[in-house]
Amino acid sequence: MSIKRLGALVVALGLLGALIPATTLARTNSSWNVTGTYNVNVNYLATNYPETLALTQSGMSVITGTSVGPPCSPACTLFTITSGSVVGNNINFATATPFTINFTGVIAPDGTMAGSWADGADGLGRVGTWATTSGTATSVKGNASQKWTLYYYVGDNGPYTATADNPHAGTIAQFPFTATPDQALLMSAMAGYLKNGNLLGKTVTATFGITAPAGTTFVGYDTGCGYPTANPPTVRFYFHQPGSSNFGTDDSNFWWSNPVSISLAHLFALGPNGTTLSVSIDPANWSDRAGGFGNADAAHLAAFTASASNVTEIGLSFGSGCTFAFGDGSNPAGALFNLMKFSTH
Repeated sequence: MSIKRLGALVVALGLLGALIPATTLARTNSSWNVTGTYNVNVNYLATNYPETLALTQSGMSVITGTSVGPPCSPACTLFTITSGSVVGNNINFATATPFTINFTGVIAPDGTMAGSWADGADGLGRVGTWATTSGTATSVKGNASQKWTLYYYVGDNGPYTATADNPHAGTIAQFPFTATPDQALLMSAMAGYLKNGNLLGKTVTATFGITAPAGTTFVGYDTGCGYPTANPPTVRFYFHQPGSSNFGTDDSNFWWSNPVSISLAHLFALGPNGTTLSVSIDPANWSDRAGGFGNADAAHLAAFTASASNVTEIGLSFGSGCTFAFGDGSNPAGALFNLMKFSTH
């Protein structure tokens, strides 16, 4: 049995995986704006080809264009950039015409960029490297008062990896989905949300939406349990108690709102203003990692009460199929998830 499959609608998170707690990271409230024009060396078969890279970034994360190619020496082809994203210090972008080239890279502390590329031209599947030689990305300071962390799930056995998320104007947190369904949790440990850890009887409310090009679709990691007709890529509420960050064997430390949730396709169809979801932190409304509801029996009720009285992180979870938190993605990459409001009261 796959470590990611523990039964119908079980919300397992991988017993061998490890969630890196946000407090262990070098949390930074800086991000990057890569809008600008750069001279780049595009290297293929150990030869550098000087070209010009022009990028346009929308908000804190989404690359919307424009091109790589001329002016260059020797003469080169103009490629139009159609999508991409900036997440932390990582950058990716892709061309669509005259054929697809996928670029990935890392933004250095000084704003220079370098990475690798791969194309499918004529079925050759060429690969190489690229690096900027002039021009630098601009460091952008996020809102230090907003402490949200985006967690990725990579691989059947984990681990989760985390990156500090920075809000854009009009949001408290935002991130772009990648083409691979790895975005799993958007979490906060802010005292204003946690109410000293005791959320029993409170109501958690969030307003969120998705901004993306027309025709965007969404993909989930787990394709079981009738996916995608049933249990498509979905977002729902999630919280856990102390000791849960390493995702040990105690299923009753982890709780998801069930059935309160919304599919990403439905959320996208509602437009950029999205929707508002609310759920009371009552045992009947939440299920644990083994799929048991908080009011299933005395043991589950005791476990739910202990967890909801001692919450260390709360937020949103992304999943599909038989699982609630193995991550979702978008096609094309870059669909922007915007969390606009979040409260517990």
